Amino acid sequence: MYVIKTSSHHYTVLYQGSSAPNSGNGFSDWLANDVPMAVGISLGIKAHSEQLQKASEELNNLMTSDPKAHVDVYGHSLGSMNAQYALANVNDPSRVDSAHVYEGPNIYSTLNSQQRQTAQRLKSKVHNYVDNKDFIAFGYEDQFETVGNLHKVHSKNVSDVAAQHMWGGYQWQKDGGLQEDKPNLNHMKQYIEDYRHYHSSSASSAAQKFALDYAQAQYIMNALVADTSTLESDLEKVSYRISHSLEHDLISMENAMIMTQLPALSYREIEAAIEEQSLNPLALVKQFNQKTYRDKNTAAHIANECEELRTHINNGIQEAMNTDDELAHAAQDIVDSHKRAMKDRIIQYESEEMLKNLHP
Repeated sequence: MYVIKTSSHHYTVLYQGSSAPNSGNGFSDWLANDVPMAVGISLGIKAHSEQLQKASEELNNLMTSDPKAHVDVYGHSLGSMNAQYALANVNDPSRVDSAHVYEGPNIYSTLNSQQRQTAQRLKSKVHNYVDNKDFIAFGYEDQFETVGNLHKVHSKNVSDVAAQHMWGGYQWQKDGGLQEDKPNLNHMKQYIEDYRHYHSSSASSAAQKFALDYAQAQYIMNALVADTSTLESDLEKVSYRISHSLEHDLISMENAMIMTQLPALSYREIEAAIEEQSLNPLALVKQFNQKTYRDKNTAAHIANECEELRTHINNGIQEAMNTDDELAHAAQDIVDSHKRAMKDRIIQYESEEMLKNLHP
């Protein structure tokens, strides 16, 4: 763990990713931490490597040594796992200002009930970025069962495992934003159906209504941000492609005209006629770029507004849960109801298959 004191009582905490397997720290990083944690995540074993426990201990020690300390936390790969676990165990979540973790396995399945509640209280402050093309960042099938807000990056395939893991597939917008994949809204519907199935009152209490609003807000706002960021990116790409194609086509047409269509006129005469009619290829391309500039700016503005709206909604949800334990438990119950329903569906399926085998 690296700690940088950025100002009085404020610290930036950096958790380092895995060393190369053949390096000096490769054994401890991969065999003593990455592999055991990968097995634990896959099986849902609530046990954690010594390095994750040490990461948690060091963060709490830092905040104990300075009772007024506030921290921003960052981690990549193994560092993401360290950060996730440290955040889930932090003694005072209110003193975590923000956290950004990248391309690490999802450790949520290994957390106990108390750790999950802490993670829930930190959700709006923690941003968990994953590239589905990076095999190391696994275990993120579920929108809610993560430490922090899940950002599934709309990535490109760079055909290199190491480069993919090191942010190589990320597609950055001009304003520094990231394209995100759109969540499956059918998953949201399933969560709501499962929750209502186990709550016969049809979510009549304030806490139950909050839980349903929470589920819908998470999915719908993520979908809106994904759509608007995709619109911004697509408009930029189409504009660039048309601009270059237009310039190429206009110059080709001008050359063809000079070579074949108007042999009686000199090159200068043709150029003068083109200029007189404001048909100069470069000038036309400039006009096109000027006209599309406003549209691209509008798309970028809409994308930024949606991102800010998502942040505002998430902060409001977080504030409500921080001041009312019943609301925090209701939000967690959304996840628990879904998991319970999934287990019931598996049991039902296995029972039906068993009956089929008994009575073919």
